[in-house]
Amino acid sequence: MSHLFPDRRGRVFNLYDLAWALGAICGPALVVATLALGSWRIAYVLLAIAFLPVLILLRRADLDLPARAERPLRLADVWEIARRPQVAGTGLALTLSGGLEGSLFTWLPFYASRTLPESLASLTLSLLLVGYVLGRSVYSTVADRVPSLPLVAALAVSAIPTLYLVTMLDGWGLFAAVLALGVLVSGLFPTLAAYAVDSAPAYSGPVNALTAGASYSGTAVLPVLLGIAADAYGIAPAMRLLLAPLVLFVLLLLATKVAAGRADSGSRPAAE
Repeated sequence: MSHLFPDRRGRVFNLYDLAWALGAICGPALVVATLALGSWRIAYVLLAIAFLPVLILLRRADLDLPARAERPLRLADVWEIARRPQVAGTGLALTLSGGLEGSLFTWLPFYASRTLPESLASLTLSLLLVGYVLGRSVYSTVADRVPSLPLVAALAVSAIPTLYLVTMLDGWGLFAAVLALGVLVSGLFPTLAAYAVDSAPAYSGPVNALTAGASYSGTAVLPVLLGIAADAYGIAPAMRLLLAPLVLFVLLLLATKVAAGRADSGSRPAAE
């Protein structure tokens, strides 16, 4: 996708992750519906059938990539790419945002079950994903008009008080805060990943792999740490700890902006 849409990566990456969010909502709903019919096996049959049109579309699609100035990747190039301010800063920031998202996916229903019936508490995760769909629908358009870093910074700053409300509200107020948080957080990963790829388009594949790996590293680690904190202090205080990586995320964006500006200034030829 990076090669097919080199001038619209922010939009395309958000649309790609929008498709993921739709699947994340529809998949569990399909399982619940098939269980109500009496057999979980029906879900697997329906999912297998759903892949058939995908295979047909892939077979008929013209996937010949346009010629690009792509460079072969050598081991020595990996360090050169990873130490660029745009890539390094993005990787660190996405580790934090990935940890935040993973913690919400893992612990939000359990947190909500303190004050809500289990059937309603489980809906908070679906509501969060509905926010992802709404947010990425908007950002797929906005990303073409607003620079990536200011857009992501505005979303992250807005997410700080919203996350705080999630940890303080109950009932319908909690549902509203969760939906708003999903709208805001949904734009962090795809927009920031597009920014990193734009900084090194000749290595779009490796940069995309680095950003995705950074995000999933956070997803693997931070929910575990949150679980340890929840066991020691309770789930409510542990959820408030998520404010720390979100604040650090904003600070990393600012540092990335400054470092990238200095790197760009240093690479320009001196004026005569």
